[in-house]
Amino acid sequence: TGNSVVWVKYRFWDKVRKKLTKGQMVTDIKDKFASLRIYGHFGPEIESIIEKAEDDCYRTCERCGSNKHVRTMGKGWLYNLCKSCRYKKIK
Repeated sequence: TGNSVVWVKYRFWDKVRKKLTKGQMVTDIKDKFASLRIYGHFGPEIESIIEKAEDDCYRTCERCGSNKHVRTMGKGWLYNLCKSCRYKKIK
């Protein structure tokens, strides 16, 4: 990421990985702005799965996994919390 450089020690195994994964590769996974972010090189099928996972992240409570009454809250660091977890956090 950024200006980093990756050195491949075994070119043979890098070619095997590329052939098996058909060039698809995850370069980074982050929790950013209360959302899942997955970066990499993917085909259209994998891209649609990633988009669904990123969308589902907004609708899932980070503490209990509930999908009901989830909202984003916080200052600086954002959280996706359901109603009961928001109440617990405020206390």
